[in-house]
Amino acid sequence: MRFIGLSIIFICLFSEICFAQKIVVVGDKNYAPFEFLDANNIPQGISVDIWKLWSKKTGIKVEYRLMEWNKALEAVKNGEADVVGGIFYSKKRNKFFDFSNPYFSIDTRVFFSKKIFGLKNLNLKGFEVGVVKGDYAEEFLKTKYPHLRLKDFSSIDDLVKVAITGKINVFVGDRPVVLFYLAKYNKMDSFKYSNDILYEMSLHAAVKKGNKKLLSIVKQGFDLISKEEIDKIVKEWTGINEYKIFWRKYKIVFITIIWITVFFFILSIIFKLQVKKATKKINEQNKQLKEINERLNITLESIGDGVIATDSRGKITMFNSVAEELTGWKRDEALGTSFDLVFEIVNEKTGEKGISPFEKVLNTGKIVGLANHTALIRKDGKRLPILDSGAPIKTEQGEIIGVVIVFRDATPQRKRENELIRMEKLESLSLIASGIAHDFNNLLTAMIANIDLLKRGISEEKDMQRLSRIERASFKAKEMVQRLMVFAKNWEPVKKGFFYTDKLRETVEFILAGSGIKVEFNISEDLFPIFGSETQISQVIENIVLNAREAMHDNGILKVSAENFIYSGKNNKLPLNPGEYIKIKIEDSGPGIPPEIREHIFEPYFSTKEKGSGLGLAVSHQIVEDHKGYLELVDTEQGACFVIYLPKAEVRVKDKQKENLFDLDLTNKKILFLDDEELIREMMQDAFSELNAHIDTFALGEDAYKAYERSYRNKQPYDLVFLDLTIPGGIGGKEVGERILALNPQAKMVLVSGYSDSFILKNYKKYGFCAMLRKPFSIDELVHILRKII
Repeated sequence: MRFIGLSIIFICLFSEICFAQKIVVVGDKNYAPFEFLDANNIPQGISVDIWKLWSKKTGIKVEYRLMEWNKALEAVKNGEADVVGGIFYSKKRNKFFDFSNPYFSIDTRVFFSKKIFGLKNLNLKGFEVGVVKGDYAEEFLKTKYPHLRLKDFSSIDDLVKVAITGKINVFVGDRPVVLFYLAKYNKMDSFKYSNDILYEMSLHAAVKKGNKKLLSIVKQGFDLISKEEIDKIVKEWTGINEYKIFWRKYKIVFITIIWITVFFFILSIIFKLQVKKATKKINEQNKQLKEINERLNITLESIGDGVIATDSRGKITMFNSVAEELTGWKRDEALGTSFDLVFEIVNEKTGEKGISPFEKVLNTGKIVGLANHTALIRKDGKRLPILDSGAPIKTEQGEIIGVVIVFRDATPQRKRENELIRMEKLESLSLIASGIAHDFNNLLTAMIANIDLLKRGISEEKDMQRLSRIERASFKAKEMVQRLMVFAKNWEPVKKGFFYTDKLRETVEFILAGSGIKVEFNISEDLFPIFGSETQISQVIENIVLNAREAMHDNGILKVSAENFIYSGKNNKLPLNPGEYIKIKIEDSGPGIPPEIREHIFEPYFSTKEKGSGLGLAVSHQIVEDHKGYLELVDTEQGACFVIYLPKAEVRVKDKQKENLFDLDLTNKKILFLDDEELIREMMQDAFSELNAHIDTFALGEDAYKAYERSYRNKQPYDLVFLDLTIPGGIGGKEVGERILALNPQAKMVLVSGYSDSFILKNYKKYGFCAMLRKPFSIDELVHILRKII
């Protein structure tokens, strides 16, 4: 009866196995000695032999396929294979696989290059750690040490190869597998592994999640394999167990000790051998210490900051080359010298002696920094602004045995800070420049136009001269406002064709007024006209002449010449297109410009003057380039000589002629004028009254539009509309113009503005305006537009 019962159990055990004829087992092709491909690409290893035994026990054929680890896992997930031959269990993997009982245990360690010191208690912070992609080690490290920087490899073989090259110094792997590959490449002596086990895991077989029937077959097969049979397979691949080797070593040592006790001469021999061995070890340690010291010195010399280390008494023990450069002390002089003698600091502004960072660190035992505005007194007595920090050097017991000071020259940072302040000031200036220019242009419009009206009604010569002087001053103020607009964002100068003969002479004389400098002019009377900004060209002349005046200290000779110049393009020295130019030459009798700084004079912020901005020549160079010209410094025997090339205007330029206001008759013409400035509205009332025209002026856009709408509906529309672009607190010219055009597409409108950086000013015709009148404008400019439109 008992035999029958056992038979029934045995039949039940094998009932499921009988259903399977063949299973496909997959594994990692680079996981020796557990799984790997031999020279003939045949699977070999501990796991392969265990599965061969499993096949023998169950009678089920096993096809063992080896590939990259990730592909092996995917093969089982996708149903392309049946079983993962050997895998660690994890919660993440449990989502995709069902696991058999464990059949072997493997410990995992941290491996690192023997060149690395100080790696303790699995502290991997700061290192890039190599792992096999898809391996349990990757999942474990990401979960437990999320701060680590991991580098993935397709296989343990690839990982070990890269580690041998030194491209990665720390990696994690299963100890027996890593040791196999290190032995394979004869690099066992190049790496160490941690005493602490990172984790110890058991190998399981695994099937696709939910395949309970196959899992049962696998489990039943492993139940038939004894631990002794697995140990035998492992022993065949790895030799004697490590614990036995360990015991044999200590057994030999024990026997040796007994023999030493018995035989004194053996003791002497062994003692000599031990001394030799110890000496060798000490020599190796000294060599390692020397290498460490060399690396430390290289590191210190590579640091861009000065580094000074002291002992607890304040004597300097370390001094790098940057510290030499900053302090003015040589290393040999500084070593052994008192820190406070070499590193003397004061307050940069008050000159008061500063507190020694060495004393501060020693007293507080903490990292400290210098106060703001600290200057180091160099050995030569010069003061150098510095930034620094100090930290204590402590033993493992916390005893302070010295101080390390790290410091650097603060001059570049100060320059950056000053530059930032400068840029912030320019940014602020750009925000207000447009507004200031707009307000000034409104006032200048009223002044210039009213002066013009007065001049047309005065016959007295003296009064006319006085008004002309006021008018010239107003136009000078207009130029100053245009220069202020340089600081406004997106500003572009107004360019037109003009003759520069008289203006060149006037500009030079204006800058030299009140000085003792003699000017020699040689200006051709038939100079080509220029196309550009007259104000900006004058700014270039002023900058060059002003520099000459300062260089000659208000006493000397300045030669100014101007002539037409035709450039054929054969002289490659000039970066100009072939064509017609005017050539302006300004030569002073000053000390000249030294050769070593000539190539820097057009760079922004470069200046040899103590309080110079370094912008004059840089701005001048940019202005000339914007006019498609060229500014150069040429060699002379004495002084400095600048030559300016400006292209001839391609448009036809007429000589300015005074428009006659009274030639116009605008009787019965209706004019609408919108402007927020009362002075301008009053001036326009006077001007159009002289022309017998009817004009309505408005300060608000809404009122102006309502008036136009009312007149249009009454079939008495305005003949011409002037609209100021910007009306504070209300709708401006653009919006009013859009409404008027919607009501009457044939309306004639002129855009008026004191700004010059608006898109609409450059494209006013797109918005339905016939013309654009830029403030400040004169009566001549107003009459010119009236003649063109009405």
